[in-house]
Amino acid sequence: MHRSLSELVRRRYHYRISSNITGMDHYINPGKTALTFGAFVGALHLVWSLFVAFGWAQPLADFVSWAHMISATFIVDEFTITAALTLVILSSIVGYVAGYFFARVWNWAHRG
Repeated sequence: MHRSLSELVRRRYHYRISSNITGMDHYINPGKTALTFGAFVGALHLVWSLFVAFGWAQPLADFVSWAHMISATFIVDEFTITAALTLVILSSIVGYVAGYFFARVWNWAHRG
C-alpha cells in the first residue's frame, strides 16, 4: 500500500504539532541528560570553589544559616586548588551518574 506524499507530510506534520502542543516526547537521551546533570552539578561546585577562593563563602554560609534559622556554626577553610579540583571533578561524575540513571528510570516509567 503506497501512501501519497501529501499523506506522509500530513501525518508527519500532525505528529510534530501534537507533540509540540503537549510538550512531552517522553523519551530523554540518557547520554545528553547525564552530560547536562554532570555539567550543572560541576558548575555549581566550581562556583562554590570560586566563592571560597575570593573569601565570599563564609559570609554566604553565615547568611544561609541565618535565613534558615539554623544556629550551627560552619567554618569555611582556606582555599586549596587540590580540594577545589577534587570537588568539581567528583561532583561532576556524581551528577553524570545521577543524570544517566534519572534518564533511564524516566524512559522506563514512560515506556509505551
